[in-house]
Amino acid sequence: MVSQIDAREAPSFRATGRTDSERMFRAAMRHSRFVRFLRIGIPVGVLVSIVAAGVVMTVLDPLRALARLPLNVGGLVVSGTKITMQQPRLTGFTQDARPYVVTARTAAQDVTKPDLLELEDIRATVESKDRGSFEVLATSGLMETKGDKLTLQQHVVSIRPTTRRF
Repeated sequence: MVSQIDAREAPSFRATGRTDSERMFRAAMRHSRFVRFLRIGIPVGVLVSIVAAGVVMTVLDPLRALARLPLNVGGLVVSGTKITMQQPRLTGFTQDARPYVVTARTAAQDVTKPDLLELEDIRATVESKDRGSFEVLATSGLMETKGDKLTLQQHVVSIRPTTRRF
């Protein structure tokens, strides 16, 4: 049904039918149904995901594949939780912008301690302050990757400085 709003002004018409209160009531009902669904759906979803994660970790056990290793891929060996690389080469700069090169026969990194490298048969070349360089040899050492700190542990030998540049 169409009715005229005001006779004095330009003719305009308004459609009558559902009132705004009916529309708002239906929207409120939809919202209430949605809230009731979420009050049950969210806790159930969390419980299902926790149970699924538990099943994946116990039944499928993704870490059991590590027990069947060692696996050798090129210069990389994976054994248990350790990854060993053959002939690693680490380069960088000291805090006072002098370049360094550290090479080793092997570098092993435990996946449970990702910031620590165990190096064997180390040869480190560092530029000295007078722009020459010196070499340090060691049987083993630890490299802390976060702090760029190399701790040489066994049979540390310093070779005389050279004038060779990088």
